[in-house]
Amino acid sequence: MASQVSALRLFDLIQSHRVTAVIYVAARLGLAELLSYGPQTPGKLAKATGADERALRRLLTALSTIGICSRTGEDSYALTEVGACLDSAAEQSFKGWAILEAEMLAKSWSGMLESVMTGKTAAELQGVADSFELMGRTPGNVDKFNLAMTELTRLVTPDILRSYDFSGISHLMDVGGGSGELLGAIAQQNRKLRGTVFDLPSAPRPQAGISSRSASAIVSNSSPAISSNPFRLLQTRSSSRASSTTGTMRAVSRYCEIVARRCRLAASCCSSSG
Repeated sequence: MASQVSALRLFDLIQSHRVTAVIYVAARLGLAELLSYGPQTPGKLAKATGADERALRRLLTALSTIGICSRTGEDSYALTEVGACLDSAAEQSFKGWAILEAEMLAKSWSGMLESVMTGKTAAELQGVADSFELMGRTPGNVDKFNLAMTELTRLVTPDILRSYDFSGISHLMDVGGGSGELLGAIAQQNRKLRGTVFDLPSAPRPQAGISSRSASAIVSNSSPAISSNPFRLLQTRSSSRASSTTGTMRAVSRYCEIVARRCRLAASCCSSSG
């Protein structure tokens, strides 16, 4: 027979969606940015965000319970180290992911029962071939997804750079590389590396200029970013660039289509909605 401890553990798991909701509201209100200047009272935070002060006090209590902020003194709150990651300016920010999770993923997971019963993703249940095509119909959702993916890439990039020696590679392709965040970081450590980003047309293009977080210019200046729908033939965003890279890209385009198909399938399975 299940113990009381086990029952309470299950109870916590059932309510875990509330944690995501609380973090999401904090992200949307920009509380981490406001608290980055130091402890503040609920009154000041309510004035800055336009929120109802009484409701905001309850939100701050919830955020303190889960470790996003902490109460200091009688009537002020400070940001914790964990909460600092909700600041969009943080080196390892997850604000974009919090918004993606609450506004897109949480909603799609609500249809999981029907997906399990039918074997179809949420996109397929809506008559759309795959989740990326469905997401592409709403540009705002594409932006949220791309930002969240960039945040996740920034988190894991240092470990990737420590774990693998890229010095012996002359030309590296990142399939599903988005803005070139990872490829740019690799190129920053390997200045002779030529890189190509292969992604969907909706993916953000590598930005010109090297920032402290990314060396995307190395990627975009040495080789083109190639956009493609894995269910169609390989396409490039620039026909002039295409003519100079056709010879080298044709040999790998079919392979990339296969890889991209599998990446998209895996993403759809992981999100259940896709």
